[in-house]
Amino acid sequence: MTLKADSYTFANSTSGLLFAKTTLSILNANPGQVMHLDATANSQLTRVIAKDLVIGDAANLPVIEQAKAAAGGAIAIGSPNLTVNGSAIRLRADVTNSGAQTWNGPVILGADADAGDVQLNAKGITFKNTVDGAKNLTLAAGTGDIRLEDVLGGTTPLASLQIKSAESVFSLKKLVIDGSAAGVRPHGILFNPGVNRIDMQATGSPVANCTGIGMILYATHDSKIAGFTLTKNTIAGLQVSGVTTATTISGNRIDGSGASSYGAFLNAATGLSLGRQHLHRQLRRHRGRRRSHRHDHPGKLPLLLHRRPVAQ
Repeated sequence: MTLKADSYTFANSTSGLLFAKTTLSILNANPGQVMHLDATANSQLTRVIAKDLVIGDAANLPVIEQAKAAAGGAIAIGSPNLTVNGSAIRLRADVTNSGAQTWNGPVILGADADAGDVQLNAKGITFKNTVDGAKNLTLAAGTGDIRLEDVLGGTTPLASLQIKSAESVFSLKKLVIDGSAAGVRPHGILFNPGVNRIDMQATGSPVANCTGIGMILYATHDSKIAGFTLTKNTIAGLQVSGVTTATTISGNRIDGSGASSYGAFLNAATGLSLGRQHLHRQLRRHRGRRRSHRHDHPGKLPLLLHRRPVAQ
């Protein structure tokens, strides 16, 4: 089923239900046409049940404008799978559905100084294009996968990124985090326990200026992290905690921000491959000395390690 028009008005009625066994496409008629996702849109979309819901014509891209949370912009989709196509997709609040989310077009987080942070809740999340904006982004993919197919934060760095849940996380290109943004969370990148099969190995990914830790990795398995520069973060560049079976962290630059911070913490981390050798010698060599810059390169002295927990 396809609906196509040069303007849409979502009524305030809360009665009725639209049910389709196949794909429902809500399409713009003209390129650059603005399609608003607001409180009335949400009241309608929660009652649209289709196998797949498509918003925006992929061959004739509109501009997608989500309202702020205070204006009822948070969207809950009745349909399992959601695909949004746009020449610009401005997200200002949460989006929730029971199936997969696919964002096909440049995503701008916030787009207003007073816009809130964004959390996407789904069973699988894919960004086909860039994501920019000095906001905290949270991704909860449940038992689904997360695919980041283009640069995150390349034009405007993200304030932080939290991966709450995912069966796998695959990033094709670099990720940029700047923790100096207003309203930022303390930690730059946080992988919750049980986020597995992380594959983030694109070069040139800086995470800097966080008031807490640059990257926190909890229990995971079969994960590979490389290409990051974790620097100028107040508490530490990296913390790894818990069972991390078949997980490798290598080819990164991980620095403390000065005398009062650490390069990295390993807190009861088991099953982790961190460089190739000399970890204990490195620990002894620098015990009691200034906690400063160390590098993680295969075959060299990888990190300055301190085996005690970090306050969250």
